[in-house]
Amino acid sequence: MILALVPVKAIGQSVERQVLGTTGGSSNTSNVSVSYTAGELVTETYNTSTIILSQGFQQTETSTLSIQMPELGFSLKAYPNPTSEMVILEFSTDNYLEISVCLTDMLGKSVGKAEDLNLTGIGTHVIDMSMLDAGIYYLQLLNIEGVAIKTIKVQKKD
Repeated sequence: MILALVPVKAIGQSVERQVLGTTGGSSNTSNVSVSYTAGELVTETYNTSTIILSQGFQQTETSTLSIQMPELGFSLKAYPNPTSEMVILEFSTDNYLEISVCLTDMLGKSVGKAEDLNLTGIGTHVIDMSMLDAGIYYLQLLNIEGVAIKTIKVQKKD
């Protein structure tokens, strides 16, 4: 029996983020980092009552999770995901709503104090993840009886 080892070379392709622009810049504060490029094609725009964000090729890969629960008169946006410091929960409810927010690791172990929220109208709540190790976490929204009504997967990065 003859065994032949043949070397194989794999060739792949990847696209690095690049942009050709005539001008641009960046600015940083303790809470916000903004970079911009003039002349970049805009691919998508997000609006809230106070912020307009135009996302183009230059931006990192983050996402906003939107949840609609019409049976409760409740909607929620969670962003940014992945995050390195915090997740912002932006909610809107037609009725008074009591929920708890619990952050767990992949094994279901609580990694923070459960927070009880009394929601009414429009508002935001910040979940601090800055002290956690990089990994996958689950943000659970629980009703007043402690039953999970929604679970959000969040990636923590360094």
